[in-house]
Amino acid sequence: NPTIQGETMTFTQALAKYTAHQRDLGITGELPFISKKESRTNDSKDAWLLFDTNGTRIALVDNKGVYGA
Repeated sequence: NPTIQGETMTFTQALAKYTAHQRDLGITGELPFISKKESRTNDSKDAWLLFDTNGTRIALVDNKGVYGA
């Protein structure tokens, strides 16, 4: 499903986008556990900075893609 730039994104959507990105790269097995409590969104709610439970940055996810993963 294409996403319109500027459209808000929920944590669940960001996590799904990150997971799909990793699988598209051919990464199999367990992925890092992304913590909703540690992760945060920007003011316009159209991007998420995903962190694991240890506070390690995993990826930035926005409507255009996944970065740093």
